[in-house]
Amino acid sequence: MKVTTYDSYTSDCRFCEIYSTSSVKDIADKILYESKSFYVIPALGCLIKNYIMIVSKRHINSMCYLSTDESNELIEIINKFRSMFKEKYGFYPIVFEHGASITDANRSACCVMHAHIHIVPYVISRQEEMIESLRMNDVDDFGELFSLGYDKPYILFINNQGELYFKDCKNDALPSQIIRKWIAADMGTPDVWDWRTNAFEKNIESTVLELKPLIKSEMKPNDYRLKYVYYCRAMDGFNPDEIDNEYKYIEEKLKEQGRVLVNPSTKTEHNLKMNKTNSKLVVEENLNGISKADCVIVNLSRKNHLYVGCIAEMVYAKERGCYIIVVVGDSGADNHFYTIYHADKIYKKLDDVFKDSDWQKSC
Repeated sequence: MKVTTYDSYTSDCRFCEIYSTSSVKDIADKILYESKSFYVIPALGCLIKNYIMIVSKRHINSMCYLSTDESNELIEIINKFRSMFKEKYGFYPIVFEHGASITDANRSACCVMHAHIHIVPYVISRQEEMIESLRMNDVDDFGELFSLGYDKPYILFINNQGELYFKDCKNDALPSQIIRKWIAADMGTPDVWDWRTNAFEKNIESTVLELKPLIKSEMKPNDYRLKYVYYCRAMDGFNPDEIDNEYKYIEEKLKEQGRVLVNPSTKTEHNLKMNKTNSKLVVEENLNGISKADCVIVNLSRKNHLYVGCIAEMVYAKERGCYIIVVVGDSGADNHFYTIYHADKIYKKLDDVFKDSDWQKSC
């Protein structure tokens, strides 16, 4: 078995940056699921709603450079998502990889030199024609293909029935994103196959909205990392400097735990006049922050305060499958139906949140 040693972080690689960065730049970078060696994100160029990619944390050019343990882990993840989509749609998704060689010299159908596998909830009506046209061969066990150290470009394809096909592209270079081209053509939109020019932002947003809560309820991996945190608290009636200092405190505490605050405090909101235009600006900015978060901390600790915005944010976070922590103080909010229904964890004091660093396992 040959395993490449080309596994270091590469600063100009989008997939390396998504996992290693200290912020979520775009909703397309939202990590929906994470295991020891892989993470799952919405596909950029999301032709179909709930089209996702499994990405290797190590910077390797294809899944054939996985270790045996990583290979077994990948197969388990693929099977989990195939089963989840079968339950949701009534059919299994297709799975494919445009595998690259260890060098940039021959990419063939691959366009991003970092191992990733596509999972698409779609049935290609011209599937047999595609397999014959690309001259793919059927294979008995795809577990044997991973961890081979196969230093040639290739295409791996698993159809809706779970049958595996493999194409060696060493002497038969294929166009970039060839399987995506077939999908786009089969959908009747042959010109939208390229993810670089057709991101399908609405499909990406819908994917995060639908899959995040589904993954949270059905999978719950033990080592899932609640990295990106959104903090919400009441603003009206408080000193802006006091609020700003609290956000800085939270940001520092999260940093100590290896977590990131996605909405560091700014005083912009305090300086805005209350009108329709500014309300839209503030709410959309807040909702965008929640969409990027894995976890939302909601501070309802002040007595006799009307937490309209905080409650709305808590509801929105629940819909997006975020892990929700509520700080209640002596407000009595822990005895409210909405708090009990939405919260994954309730604390009396904000400081207590940071004393319990492993929130999910503490439930």
